[in-house]
Amino acid sequence: MTALRPEGLALGSTLRQGKDLVISGLSGGLIVTLHDAVLLETPKVWGADSGRIGDISFEASRQLTGTAPATTMGAVFDISIAS
Repeated sequence: MTALRPEGLALGSTLRQGKDLVISGLSGGLIVTLHDAVLLETPKVWGADSGRIGDISFEASRQLTGTAPATTMGAVFDISIAS
């Protein structure tokens, strides 16, 4: 989580740090990779006696390579099976 929502960024800088979020399950399950993932929203409850469980949301982004008109867009996500 810290890598996807880094602290200490300069005001106005992008949250995009080129890091992928990999969500995996047990052996034989799905692996979902969100490319250049950014944490957008987390629960807004804080305190020693407050539960912090809630919805979170991420946004993924395509990697662009090359220059126009030969620009190539990469995948937003990949899905595979864990071995």
